[in-house]
Amino acid sequence: MGDEDFEGGFDDLFSADESLNSGEGEIKLTDFQRDSLRELSNIAAGMASRPLAEYVGSEIEIGLPFMDMVPVSNISMFTGGPEVDVVVANCKIKGLISGNMLTVFHGKSAYKLYDTITKSGSVTEVMSEDVSKALEDACSKVSVTYLNALADFLDSEFLMTSISFIWGKGGDLGVNLDLSAESSILLLETDFVVPDTDFEGDFILLTDEDSTKKLISSVDEKLG
Repeated sequence: MGDEDFEGGFDDLFSADESLNSGEGEIKLTDFQRDSLRELSNIAAGMASRPLAEYVGSEIEIGLPFMDMVPVSNISMFTGGPEVDVVVANCKIKGLISGNMLTVFHGKSAYKLYDTITKSGSVTEVMSEDVSKALEDACSKVSVTYLNALADFLDSEFLMTSISFIWGKGGDLGVNLDLSAESSILLLETDFVVPDTDFEGDFILLTDEDSTKKLISSVDEKLG
């Protein structure tokens, strides 16, 4: 979901000024820095959508990027809502920053991806070892492409240390990511969709306060 989705709403969740509210204090950002982080998210999502489009055999459209420091308990607001079923490829990263890169599939989208990859002609509706393995291979390529785009943009290095899958309700995502519900994290989000279908999801980057400061500093060095 893009920034325009929040006009006039969610005022209790997100800062209204040019600061990122971390819970420990405020990370002051200029308009240029905020725009640069959105553009970073947009570039990485655009690159990650390419291998995903190859897997599904259809055009992938991406939405406008969103960024803010978000309470962990509200991550599901960016994955369709707390009651939406999701399958999440959770890629843990290290390098310039540490955090999580998530490829979030809404509803049955992950299973549709599996059916397309395997060309089985069947309709998969539950997670299994075979489904997880096929999705891991596909999502690893998507995640690496996303991280390489970050690295190229910032002239830095990002490494994928592991990838795992989480499935269930969006409202449980913060707990399943082993993040404290009381903490806040930087969230960069860009949604994706195959036009005229219900295949949809999100590319999300999550970083803690320390990594957020490093990311902002790197953006300043690159573009400032």
